[in-house]
Amino acid sequence: MNLSLYTAKTAYRFLSSKSTCWSQITTKSKVKTCRSELTSTKKPKVKLTDQQNEILEAISNGNSVFITGSAGTGKTYLLQHIITKLRKIHGKSRVFVTASTGVAGCALNGQTLHSFAGIGLGDASDVDLLSRVTLDKGAYRRWNKIRALVIDEISMISGEVFDNLEFIARSIRSEELGCEEKIWGGIQLVIS
Repeated sequence: MNLSLYTAKTAYRFLSSKSTCWSQITTKSKVKTCRSELTSTKKPKVKLTDQQNEILEAISNGNSVFITGSAGTGKTYLLQHIITKLRKIHGKSRVFVTASTGVAGCALNGQTLHSFAGIGLGDASDVDLLSRVTLDKGAYRRWNKIRALVIDEISMISGEVFDNLEFIARSIRSEELGCEEKIWGGIQLVIS
């Protein structure tokens, strides 16, 4: 494939037909210039609603929250703000972002809940899962380090798995950190 055809195809993929750069695709440097112009355009700032600000305030006060809403209501956008705030409060390394599926986890630069927790498929009893986690040094370390846990797409997690994770958190954190037995071992939860 010759360079000009490649350049044209690349430009077609990255530029819209309404772009002012469309006519500038004849050389590599001009394509790079167009790309940088398009990527440097600032996105319009979206204003949070009163309800979304109330949620951020609750999180700042250390509360756990459950966020729900239909598609397109801004849950993921709000979660991105929440994650930023949690990292300021607890430190970046103590906030874990998870989701029920890998695709949902990637949308928030996170991982699956099962991977974070070290429970594999999560199809065992709570005691067996706790045993599995305590044998996994990485998972055990994560459970001790965590201060805030974000779980997106919670509807895809069964109630039994959710209860088992609470048992694991409470057991490990009360034993290792010397905390009294608190729900979820005192971890701040943000569930969507």
